[in-house]
Amino acid sequence: PFALLCQQLATALEAADLYAETRKREEETTFFYEVATLLASHLDMDRILELITHKTIDLLECDGSTILEYDKDKDILKVLNSHDASADMDNVSLKPGEGIGGKAFKFRCPMWVEDRLADASYKIDSQSGSQFIDKQEMRGILSVPIIIQGETYGVLTVNSSTPRVYTKNEIQILSTMADHA
Repeated sequence: PFALLCQQLATALEAADLYAETRKREEETTFFYEVATLLASHLDMDRILELITHKTIDLLECDGSTILEYDKDKDILKVLNSHDASADMDNVSLKPGEGIGGKAFKFRCPMWVEDRLADASYKIDSQSGSQFIDKQEMRGILSVPIIIQGETYGVLTVNSSTPRVYTKNEIQILSTMADHA
């Protein structure tokens, strides 16, 4: 009787986990549909970028989201749009390969750090980029490249003010958002 009860409990827990996972996937699908609908209804680039950063924060439950654009002439990544930014972003820039965003840009793949303050390899040389990240109190950071017609246009970055382990699913979601960008 006890073994049967344990087996039934395990089956019920598996069903509950499956239900929760299915519900989460439904929410993600609905979210992407909403984003696509919003993007299709707006032609203003600033508004589209604002929607992407705002919706990314909602979906990934993070503290901030930033889109950086590559400036070929200056060989820097500059902030194009940031949600919940408290810094003057006009002068913020990163070099390709610098910080998580610069690495995602340079290597054309998702990059992340669980806690930038505890990671000795995390370094930003540019003063404006370093000040921006400090002012945002970024700890857990995830960046994915924005690739348009085979060229890396920039990066989409999310951050948390506490250390954070990003899941494979969250990386995929942010990559999908970058595709929308």
